[in-house]
Amino acid sequence: MQSPHDAHAKLFVAFTRNGRGYYWYQTAVEDGAPGPRTWFPIYLTCVMPGDVRQGDVASVYVWNDRSRVYVDDIELRWLAPVP
Repeated sequence: MQSPHDAHAKLFVAFTRNGRGYYWYQTAVEDGAPGPRTWFPIYLTCVMPGDVRQGDVASVYVWNDRSRVYVDDIELRWLAPVP
């Protein structure tokens, strides 16, 4: 982010089925930002929707309506409970 005034970015995890979104999580990126023009890690842990099906799409992205946000090394881990 170019300045603290532009820090309105959010990290999203969204689930879609047949091109329509049905479930999402988000967290504010600026909550972890040490300052403008600084690389830092941001994490979001979420629970899978109960009705997720084969063929659904999970997307991870950053959205900021005021300035550009550069992203590097996005990692998505799918964890399942062990009975």
